[in-house]
Amino acid sequence: MDFIFTLISFAAVVFVALFISIKCKISTALTPFVSTCFSMMLLSAFGCFGLVKLGGYIYFALALAAAVAVIFAVKKDTDCLAQLATPGFAFFTCASLFVIVLFAIKQPMFISWDEFSFWGTSIKLVKISDEMYTTAQIGWSWAATQKPGLIMNAYLYEFFGSYQEWRACAGTDVLMFSAVSALTAYFTGKNWHKAVPFMVVGFLTPFAFSLYGTIYAPSNVYMTVMADLPMGMIFGGVLCLYFSLKDKAKGIWAVCLALATLTFIKDTAFAIAMVAAVIICADIVLVQKECDFFGIKRFLGKIINCAFVFVTPVVLFLLWTVYLGVVLSVDATGNVGGSEEMSMVGMMVEGVKQLLGIGVTEKFSDVMGRMYQSYFGMSLTVLGTGFRLTIICLVLCLIALLTAAETRQKISCALFAFLSTAGFVIYYIFIGFCFVFVFKEAEASTLMSYERYVYPYYIGWFLTSVMLVAQSVAQKKQKLFGLGRAAVFAIILLMVVRLSSILIVGYTFVDYDRNFMNDRYEQQRKSADIVEYIGETDQKIFFIGQGDDGNKWFRYSSQLLPLQLAYSYGGGTICLPDAEILDDSPYYIKITPKELLEYIKDNDCGYVFVETNDEFLTEGFGHLFSDNLSNCGYGISCLYRVNGNTFEFMGEVN
Repeated sequence: MDFIFTLISFAAVVFVALFISIKCKISTALTPFVSTCFSMMLLSAFGCFGLVKLGGYIYFALALAAAVAVIFAVKKDTDCLAQLATPGFAFFTCASLFVIVLFAIKQPMFISWDEFSFWGTSIKLVKISDEMYTTAQIGWSWAATQKPGLIMNAYLYEFFGSYQEWRACAGTDVLMFSAVSALTAYFTGKNWHKAVPFMVVGFLTPFAFSLYGTIYAPSNVYMTVMADLPMGMIFGGVLCLYFSLKDKAKGIWAVCLALATLTFIKDTAFAIAMVAAVIICADIVLVQKECDFFGIKRFLGKIINCAFVFVTPVVLFLLWTVYLGVVLSVDATGNVGGSEEMSMVGMMVEGVKQLLGIGVTEKFSDVMGRMYQSYFGMSLTVLGTGFRLTIICLVLCLIALLTAAETRQKISCALFAFLSTAGFVIYYIFIGFCFVFVFKEAEASTLMSYERYVYPYYIGWFLTSVMLVAQSVAQKKQKLFGLGRAAVFAIILLMVVRLSSILIVGYTFVDYDRNFMNDRYEQQRKSADIVEYIGETDQKIFFIGQGDDGNKWFRYSSQLLPLQLAYSYGGGTICLPDAEILDDSPYYIKITPKELLEYIKDNDCGYVFVETNDEFLTEGFGHLFSDNLSNCGYGISCLYRVNGNTFEFMGEVN
């Protein structure tokens, strides 16, 4: 039934997209992206008011009404059906159905740390509690300040039926496919064959921009709910949507909706959204011949449209900070957290001062130097370094400019090339500031997760550049015939050659080895045993996983919901204060038996789950357990009930 319910959610997105296309005269290559953005923002809005379930019912009611309206419109005008059948919409539908069917069969699961520490766990919390993840109950400190857009997109596909991780992954893929569809909006049914290479480029982009070394295990590209890839695809989708609108004045509401969605992905998305807003506003003012606003024409009409575009991400950013202040008492603008504990404005001011040579610290100099070296020297993607990606994007813009049939289109390409490059410089420096002022010393010195912070911009930049080439290729009066298509085929060849050298089909979402997820299957079985032992869902469990680096703790915390896993010192190896440690791992927790007992009681833990045992635990803390941990041998996990000062053995967990 979960497969059927997932199809229902997808059908809702499709019918809303078709309705928008018919009523607003927007290409169906664009409306799946608009429809998806609409669902994300609607559910996010209701979620912030504690009405996420109601928001879901309202969305599906609207989708049902849209379906009825679409059916009547097609019956009334049979030519309407031909207008709806664009290559982009066909790609979106087929690719999405393929992934939904494939994932329903193979049922992939989360594998990345951040999926358990936030992205995946948030989706599960919303599903099982029917409230925003920011207020849902969890057993450990949960200051979940990341934006809700992607979580609500996944929730849409989890709305009916049971919670399944594969459904969340499928929903994220549908979102990315909608952005690829927007890439091909200039192509109609008559020239569908010209659209195919651009679809291939769009589909391969997440692989090409997130993989850069030989892959020895299945890749989680298209099998993840983390924000980085979708954020880049949405960034590209926003710009593709704007540039592809035939009547930009009437479609400006869709652009604002997409910008709001981009802002609601994660913290760094706000900076990217502002870049997109500047590019769009500049194009409206300097390039568009007319962009009226409800009858207000000429320059004033342009300014009003620009105001809506520019203000949208700002207002959404501020509204979210207000929400965090009310719900979590978190000041997201007054304190960005991290090592320096300064405000967002303070971070930018201090960063610019040091960038100009005023009071430069050793950390700033080191981090910004590494950022500079990484841009030119680090093979960030299969297409090469950041510098090479910049050249590729600019060359694509040049090709689009040379092959454009109209002067305004040429100006638009040139303006985008300039502003997107300037925007990248600003965004890149902003990420450098984050490493300096937010990240800890050890993380900043290695530029931890550097690629995840910068490739979303590259993805959006690249997709928009390719779309501008598609615009020229789709035109009948194309200049320099064949140059645009030759460029796209060259990129496909480069992507395929490079990807084939590091990735095989068996290491992708298409045909991955299920044995790769054996650890997750084992954790599922053990979690099911624990739930069967305990029965009640309002219990807290203390986790002991000797040798763990926190990974298992995060996984079980997510897997056991709605049972709550106490913080448990964040996982790690429990040992006595005088224990001889053979290495300098930070994951050793030196405590006395009395301190452990008090911690468990203070956190209202009714049970202790010993996932992995070792000599440190047996010799130092075995007397607290009724069986002296004799039942916890190699590979055997056990569950204990807290009974006064003793942990009473309940049974093995396998």
